Amino acid sequence: MLRSSQSAGRTFAWLEDGCQHGWRADERHSILLDMDASTRPSQDILGNDTIQVAVVDDHALIRLGVQSAIDAEPGLACVAVMASGDELGSSDARPDVVVLDYHLPRVNGLELCRRTKLGELAPAVVLYSAYADPALVVPALVAGADAIVHKGAPARELLAAIHAVAGGGRRLPPLSPALLEAAGTMLDADDLPILGMLVAGTDRGEIAATMRLDTGEFEQRVDAMVARLRPVPRMARRGSD
Repeated sequence: MLRSSQSAGRTFAWLEDGCQHGWRADERHSILLDMDASTRPSQDILGNDTIQVAVVDDHALIRLGVQSAIDAEPGLACVAVMASGDELGSSDARPDVVVLDYHLPRVNGLELCRRTKLGELAPAVVLYSAYADPALVVPALVAGADAIVHKGAPARELLAAIHAVAGGGRRLPPLSPALLEAAGTMLDADDLPILGMLVAGTDRGEIAATMRLDTGEFEQRVDAMVARLRPVPRMARRGSD
């Protein structure tokens, strides 16, 4: 269920996640509901310093709002807007940053983040989610996410995260001892050294070498870790009660 309204130049949407999302559009950058791929700038004509961003979200109004905010920000350009992980996998776009919803049809954002980060020239990934609570921090880190931004946060937080990760930084919430301890109880004992090195920011190739695993074995271990650590969205938990 999606409802929207207009108030003081701001577009609001209430989505199935129960959160209110809003973006302000100025006179130059309005949210155009009929915007399609033909209206977006070609990667060939963007300057070398422009950070190219792809957006993956299954809610049309969220995609359009995020695209509008990105295109209004100096130094950023939205080069692809997609509704599913399948579209991301088949896209010809080569973004520097992917803004990725966590709760997608047929695939969760952590799994899609893992796929996206496996490439040799993998983009930075910002998980943009209404489920961005502390339970997401450890699995997001293990999956290779570079930032987490809550959908209820002001647009400037998302834009700041995009700039940060494009420059090689991270925007992940701090890890508390309680979160790490809880994560450790969900993993096999043999996986705890991998978790510790990932938390410390150790290069994944170095982790594989330290653990005497080839690349395929290491990636399988990490996939299994992400699956065990993946939090169940609140809506799904309520639906199972």
